Amino acid sequence: MPPKGAGPKQEHSPDELGLARAPAEAQVARLVLLDRQDGHGDNPDIVELDLLDAITALAPQTSALYALPTGLRWCAELIEATEPVLRVRYAEAESLRGLAADLIGPVS
Repeated sequence: MPPKGAGPKQEHSPDELGLARAPAEAQVARLVLLDRQDGHGDNPDIVELDLLDAITALAPQTSALYALPTGLRWCAELIEATEPVLRVRYAEAESLRGLAADLIGPVS
């Protein structure tokens, strides 16, 4: 539930935010689970997750996973194709600046 007094979530399109369009042949390079925790500290912690821990962490964040006929298999195959899944714990988004390219790797 949103905090008391908070309005509805406002969604913005990538065009509204001035973001570049994804290439037509885009592919997943890596799965990175962001875990924001107030008071975490100045530097993000990065942890590699094994398959079971990755599925356990990812499933609650994927609202339609249960609706897919082979959702868990699809998820496991994606994880195995892009492993390791990383969990990044941080306090402020500013601490993630410059970290994305290091986490994802080179773009081909």
